Formats: sequence, structure tokens, C-alpha cells
Amino acid sequence: MNFPPLKGKEDRDGLWNGVVKGTMSTIGTDDATYPSEGREKIGRTLDSLQAGFSGVEVRIPLLYSEGVGKGKFSMNRLVEITSANAAKIFGLYPRKGSVAVGSDADIVVIDPNFKRTIRLENLHGWQDYTVYEGWNLQGFPVVTISRGKVVAENGQYVGTEDHGIFIPRSGGGALSTGIY
Repeated sequence: MNFPPLKGKEDRDGLWNGVVKGTMSTIGTDDATYPSEGREKIGRTLDSLQAGFSGVEVRIPLLYSEGVGKGKFSMNRLVEITSANAAKIFGLYPRKGSVAVGSDADIVVIDPNFKRTIRLENLHGWQDYTVYEGWNLQGFPVVTISRGKVVAENGQYVGTEDHGIFIPRSGGGALSTGIY
């Protein structure tokens, strides 16, 4: 079971329309990387079920391929819906979600011509399936910079385990903090 459930074509078209017209301000993932066996051990009732699937690793190429690559929205809109708007909502902007003096210098460099077919064995989580198996995507990240340091390069993590820092958020909403 997935939360929310996978959508039909009409629902997907409506979601894309919201992204294009600006009624959806951000796209994220509550990445739930659990192997099938682990999900069943955790629980079978609705309140204990570990639902969802792994999506964080393919989010950028998926949005690039289906959005920018198909002319639905610009690269600037991709940055808005994946970075800048979330930072604003969570009260972290301009420290996060902006490339400017005084910001944290978090940058993802993507190669718009980098094409790959998604295969489970090429993903980095501990899941034993992917709903994106066989999808042909493009626009993969080639370098990820966090607070001015390269932490991922050509699909491999090259940062240190202690790189993350706690940043309290100043925005409203149900969540009171974020770790970035």
C-alpha cells in the first residue's frame, strides 16, 4: 500500500497542471526505503504499516525528464519546486534555497544530457524493488555541493558522515525543526 496511492492518468494530469500553473508550490518525497520483508515485519495494520517507496534518488531526473524535457516547465521552475519554495515554506530561505552571499552554497549540478534506464541494482537504498524500474530518464545530478563542499559526485557519496548539521526552522506549520 502506498500513501498517497499511485494515481491514474486524470490525477497525474491534474498534478502536472498544478505544477505548471503554480498552484503546487513544491514537490518532495517522504522517501520510504524499506525492503518488502521489512515492511511486513513492522506491521500490517493501517497505523503501523510502513507504506510508500523509494523516490528521492530519481526525483530530480524524473522531474527533469517529465517536466523540463517535455516542455511543461522551465529549469527555473524546477529549482523553485524542488528547492527555493520548500526553503521559504519552512522558514529557511535565503540560507537554503538560494545561491547568494550569506547562503549555505547548496548546489546540485545536473547534466541535462545524462540519460539512464532506472534499474534496481543501480539505486543506492536498501529497497528490493522500485516502481520506476525500466523508466528511461535524463537530467541526472553529477555533482552535489552542501555548504560549499562536494558531497556527491557521479552518483556516489563522497562526503563525510558528520557533514549534516541541525538547523532550527523559523516558519510555521506542524514541523518545528529540520536537519539538512
